[in-house]
Amino acid sequence: MQKGFTYVKPISLSEALQHLNTNDVIVISGGTDIMIQLRYKSISPTKLVDVKDLEELKLIEEKGNTIYIGGAATFSQIVENDIIKNNFPTLVEAAQEVGGPQIRNVGTLAGNVQTASPAGDGLLALCALDATVELVSEKGSREVSIRDFVIGPKKTIKRHDEIIKCFKVKKQDWDYEKFFKVGKRNALAISIVNGIIKINFNEDETIKEARVVLGAVGPTPKRLERAEKYLVGKTCQEETIEELKSIVSNDISPISDIRGSSEYRKHIAAVNCGRYIKLAKGGM
Repeated sequence: MQKGFTYVKPISLSEALQHLNTNDVIVISGGTDIMIQLRYKSISPTKLVDVKDLEELKLIEEKGNTIYIGGAATFSQIVENDIIKNNFPTLVEAAQEVGGPQIRNVGTLAGNVQTASPAGDGLLALCALDATVELVSEKGSREVSIRDFVIGPKKTIKRHDEIIKCFKVKKQDWDYEKFFKVGKRNALAISIVNGIIKINFNEDETIKEARVVLGAVGPTPKRLERAEKYLVGKTCQEETIEELKSIVSNDISPISDIRGSSEYRKHIAAVNCGRYIKLAKGGM
């Protein structure tokens, strides 16, 4: 492991923020990504600031119509938390697919978001929920939408002096919602494609509202707004499914890598979107 950095474990958020005075200081909580980067010497911090035991960063609270999810909340916490289970089932499904149990016990939602992988399961779920990120520094706090926060692979707008305090998510009602993931070894693999489908129906079984969000098909998670607009007013019949699959395939621009080709990603994304829209009728 790389040597030459200082390790500190502050006892409060305010103390942690005092250490973030240069851009070579790194905040660590679960450390599942940071430790790999240290091992391969892709980062060279002068200081690691460990915030994993700060309770104010681990809280999951319900206040009115908003759920607050602490940045240092682990994926195991999310899976087990009744507030999350009762309000955001696709976030629970996504959290269950992050690594194995040991990774979920230490890996955090903020870490998954800050890594900004186009295939990040937690990041995808928050994008589908239109979450807001609250960032804090000694200068104060600010809030940005999750879609504006991540600007590219491994790139976010977080400043070096900021910590992700929490994610704020408005309560939502969907008649049907499903997270899906295609990977070579399911939870132990990085997604080839992942996605979330959400549907609300009218009384006549036509689609009232739709949300389609895909990961690993571009530099950031992608909301397919043309597909969503197409679905409104339609029923979950075969003709609708086939046209939807065509829209999905045409509106994404995945890369080819060791996990899968661009053509395969287009195909499997379209197939899965069609599959879960078709299944939505049975979930009414």
